[in-house]
Amino acid sequence: MTALIKSIEDYLYETGRDVFFLELTLPKDDFDEKRFKSDWVKASQSIATEWLETHQVAWAFTAPSGLLVGWHGHLFIDFDGWDDPRLKAWEATFENNDGSPKYPERFVLYGVSLEQWMQNGGFARYENNLKGKDLEGGWD
Repeated sequence: MTALIKSIEDYLYETGRDVFFLELTLPKDDFDEKRFKSDWVKASQSIATEWLETHQVAWAFTAPSGLLVGWHGHLFIDFDGWDDPRLKAWEATFENNDGSPKYPERFVLYGVSLEQWMQNGGFARYENNLKGKDLEGGWD
C-alpha cells in the first residue's frame, strides 16, 4: 500500500501549532540517499520509535518540504507543544542539560515555530502552493 508522506508544512497547517520532527543521522557528514536504508539508521529509528511508542507519542514519516524524492530521514513527532511532559521526558533521556543532543550521530529533535512560519507566509503561502503558485505567482 502506498504511504502518504506529509511535509512539515502540512503538519503546521493542519495542527496550527509548533511541530516537532526528528532527523535520523549518521556518524559521518557525507550525504548519500542510500544511508537511510542502512542498518545504522534502521537501528536509530528503532531506538527512537520504540521510546515514542512506549510513551504513547504518535509519529510518522515526514519530509522537510512537499517536494521530496525519496525519504530523507525525518519523522514527525506529535508532541503537544513545548510544555508536553512527554517532550520533557524525551529531553531528559536524549538531550544534555544545555539542550544539545546526547546522540547526534543517531538523531536530533527539532521544533518548528508556527509563529516564525506565519511570518514567512504561513497559511497563505501554503494554500497558494497547493494551488500551484507561490505568493509572487512564480509557478502555475
